[in-house]
Amino acid sequence: MRAAPLAAVLVVAACSGSGAVPRPDAAMAAASGVGLEELTRGRQVYVTSCSGCHRLYRIDEFDRVGWESAVRDMAPKAKLAPAGRDELLGYLRAAAR
Repeated sequence: MRAAPLAAVLVVAACSGSGAVPRPDAAMAAASGVGLEELTRGRQVYVTSCSGCHRLYRIDEFDRVGWESAVRDMAPKAKLAPAGRDELLGYLRAAAR
């Protein structure tokens, strides 16, 4: 039973390095027009909600349209609240630039 939480931590750790799931910064916020706090919350939604069912995809595996489609399809399955979905989309759009 302890293996599942450990596996989730390892997946997040593996994907958080080398730009796979970039951390928002001032440059990302300025380029996207989305606030840094909102981008940070969106990344947190991605890391915590999406990794619960599947691996975290590298941001560069999809373009902006691909991420929008994926979120549209997956948000109901993940039971994301509208605010969480919007923050997630804001982060993915900004990071996929």
